[in-house]
Amino acid sequence: MNRILSKAIASAFILLLSGCGGSKDQELTDVSQDVEEYGLKLEYWDVCSGSSDIYENAMTELADAYMNFSGVKIDVTLLKPSDYYTEFLSAAASDSSPDACSSAMPQPIQYASIKQTLDLSGIIQAWRLENSSMLDDIGAENLALFNIDGEQTGIPYSSLSNAIYYRKDLFEEAGITTAPRTMIEFERALYLFKSRFPEKTPFLISALGDSESTKVSTFFIDSNGGTKLNNLTQLNFTSPNNVEAFAYLAR
Repeated sequence: MNRILSKAIASAFILLLSGCGGSKDQELTDVSQDVEEYGLKLEYWDVCSGSSDIYENAMTELADAYMNFSGVKIDVTLLKPSDYYTEFLSAAASDSSPDACSSAMPQPIQYASIKQTLDLSGIIQAWRLENSSMLDDIGAENLALFNIDGEQTGIPYSSLSNAIYYRKDLFEEAGITTAPRTMIEFERALYLFKSRFPEKTPFLISALGDSESTKVSTFFIDSNGGTKLNNLTQLNFTSPNNVEAFAYLAR
């Protein structure tokens, strides 16, 4: 993040993400002054999670619309889902990170841990002054996930829900009447199921090392009482609960 752009970028983000309280013409003038003073152009990275042509066209239209509204030019770079983590990590290591990005949940926390995030608290404050519905739409608990050391390192705008489904009727037939809550209970449930239905596969997950298998491993960690991070910025993979979950998946 180019720190000299902090004031102008913050202004741009408030316009982009909030309801723009007060006089629209005045706010446009303020941003135009920032553009003139700093020669403002924002570099924005996003992960292309859909059809490349459709996604790229949509992002280009949004960038053009914002430039027409504010005078701020946005250069959009789309990353492949399989490459985005390496691309972001390499950029952070070489001090060539984009001015703004949209990516998976861990990204703001990782950037904050190496002091490369811009504090977005001004956006939250503007929403409060406007009584914006955005605060209720996002939820205080979700915003708190990205508030590290008093700084808002990211703002969530969507969520994905992951769950493991099971055939309750077959489980009950195998003598399993309640859902397992620990790895020991889970292993016992699979043993009972396999004993009753030897021809069936009791549990199946992806083992390709892709994003889906990462989600499954996260689900197992959380379900076993583990956590990926300790005090938000410290990795916690070696905790007993995490090790137990990974050991099961490794088998």
